[in-house]
Amino acid sequence: CWISGVGGVFARAIAKRQPEATITLIDRPAVISYLRDAGNKRTNGQQVDLVCGDYTELDLNQQYDLVLLSNILHNEDDETLQRILRGCYTALLSTSDLDVRFFAG
Repeated sequence: CWISGVGGVFARAIAKRQPEATITLIDRPAVISYLRDAGNKRTNGQQVDLVCGDYTELDLNQQYDLVLLSNILHNEDDETLQRILRGCYTALLSTSDLDVRFFAG
């Protein structure tokens, strides 16, 4: 499972419901630093791999059975959206899901 955004909220929820899941959370350095400082209570410990990165530039070198993009696509231009979605597509297994979430503000 690869998740970008939301400061660990979805990662923690998925980890709690799916203890066998391995989760990769990718976010900005400040968010990852906060999550590391907050410790296991924010990310269910070793079940969540915290990765600093820019989701618009990542070249994912593994495949996932779920990619969750939360509240990020609406801020991007068309070219960046295409790059992000192409990266997600290549990271998905053939039986995988892409889940895109938006929040009204």
